[in-house]
Amino acid sequence: MSGYMTVRETEKLWGISERQVRKLCKANRMEGIIHLTRVWLIPRDTESQRICVGKITRRQENDRNLLY
Repeated sequence: MSGYMTVRETEKLWGISERQVRKLCKANRMEGIIHLTRVWLIPRDTESQRICVGKITRRQENDRNLLY
């Protein structure tokens, strides 16, 4: 399924934890996700900024700390 990412690929791309990606999937916060037994498939064109609005990721927090 070339148009989809796994949870691991998504966590690395978005800079959030695997657990947080799974929570977003379970809460149905993304359109077009597919749940196959124990695997979540997330469409590659899904944007993390649209889903995680108002949430500061670890990567953003680390970048902010480097500025000060």
